[in-house]
Amino acid sequence: MAKAKQGGMESHIVVTQKPYEIVIVFKPDLLQASLEKKLKEFEAFLEENNGRSTLRDIWGRRDLAYPIRQHTQGLYVVYNASLSTDSLKELDEHLRIHTDVIRHLVVSLPEGYTYNNFQQEAAEPEKAASAKPQGLDDKLEKILNNDEFKL
Repeated sequence: MAKAKQGGMESHIVVTQKPYEIVIVFKPDLLQASLEKKLKEFEAFLEENNGRSTLRDIWGRRDLAYPIRQHTQGLYVVYNASLSTDSLKELDEHLRIHTDVIRHLVVSLPEGYTYNNFQQEAAEPEKAASAKPQGLDDKLEKILNNDEFKL
């Protein structure tokens, strides 16, 4: 809650926070220690602007769809954070002028949104592909043995 003085009287302004997903693509040549330092600086920036990070998912080095500032790869980091709408402009400016950030995206999250960890999501298709549907052979055998479908 913020306080503002208006005509000698103090009034309380309620600052509502909304959930956002923030994707940051760093230069691919950053060392792990340097990346950790940049992420801590970003989290400190969020806290200074009354924001709160609820999740951090480091995707690692990934190919870009197209070259950005002569880079064909980037280090992807995803944050879920709550912050006020007033802080969005400052956040955007902070990421835009940061020399190690080659691209960023801030998206407002719908209510009830849950984040799937990138590593878990990437492993799920492998599990689904290796898992054999149970009973499918039995159903197929039953259909093939049914007299109605025989010519």
